[in-house]
Amino acid sequence: MEQNQTLVTPSDQPPKNINPAVSPDGYSPMTIILSISVLIGAIAKLIQVLVPVMMKNRDSQ
Repeated sequence: MEQNQTLVTPSDQPPKNINPAVSPDGYSPMTIILSISVLIGAIAKLIQVLVPVMMKNRDSQ
């Protein structure tokens, strides 16, 4: 039985320093996700404050 062996040598050029968090157009998906989560948290807090106030005003009428 014959076995094929392949020798893999490293490339002469060093690998490019690629940052996967930043896309080519400059927007970071991580930054976008963080911004959306902060926005959702702010909206949730606003609802948490406004709903009791609105219910109180509705009950008093």
